[in-house]
Amino acid sequence: MVVYTRAKVDGVTSLQIGGGNVKEYFSPDVRLIELELDQVRILCPVEPTLSEDRPEIHDRRLSCWLQAKCSTGKLAMRTSPIALIPSGENVFRLEPMSAELVADAHFPIGYAA
Repeated sequence: MVVYTRAKVDGVTSLQIGGGNVKEYFSPDVRLIELELDQVRILCPVEPTLSEDRPEIHDRRLSCWLQAKCSTGKLAMRTSPIALIPSGENVFRLEPMSAELVADAHFPIGYAA
């Protein structure tokens, strides 16, 4: 699935998941997901509001990783598309992607679950 970065006022960058992706990929009773960020794995809390009015994931470690990708040029400083690829039960791998790879499909060309 394609998700987008979202900068917040307090300096934390989060992932904007989107309501359709939440319904399809996130169980309402799950409170932790595992994110694979390059060679690092983090357990990230999922707030109950994910399935309601705020379909986003935010965590300071995730924010640091996203900001590091921006500083190296792998992500744009503004809102950027990222592939969030399911790789197990409640496990997702993040892959920065260029705007040219974004498609109207669940998995952009070149990515598979």
